[in-house]
Amino acid sequence: MEPHRQCTRLLHDDHMAATALLERLGSLFSRCGPGQPPDTGESMIGVLLADVISGLGIEIPRHFRFEEESLFPLLVDAGEASIVELLNREHEVIEPLMQRIAALAREARANEFTAESWPEFVRLGGELRERLLAHIEKEEIGLLPELEDVLEADADAELASGYVMNR
Repeated sequence: MEPHRQCTRLLHDDHMAATALLERLGSLFSRCGPGQPPDTGESMIGVLLADVISGLGIEIPRHFRFEEESLFPLLVDAGEASIVELLNREHEVIEPLMQRIAALAREARANEFTAESWPEFVRLGGELRERLLAHIEKEEIGLLPELEDVLEADADAELASGYVMNR
């Protein structure tokens, strides 16, 4: 889908960035099994952990809040409460996973992964990848097209501007 509204373009771009981060995380898990923690002093690992902290701890939660506070009410008013309910339930499951993984990444950047923290990071990271990729797909297929139809040009511009300003 090629988004035409500013809000849907911003959400789509966020989805692509999240997908790229999850792919990088998956590559790390493929290279290092659950019993083989990576060297967090290695520059590429350090950059990935910083991106995990930022992406999962700040950027994606901000994306979720924008949807929940600014866009979902518009969809409910347009009679699309079922998709909003589904996506909200998924946010409630995904957000604690992201926060825990971001916390594990912060701890690893400061002190390396431990024999306990690395397997937890891999396990939760695998679960998050599965859940968040499925969630993104639902939003790309269901949410964004609905928003394209529901958003008026003026509201779209105002909401998009507010979202960008809060980054």
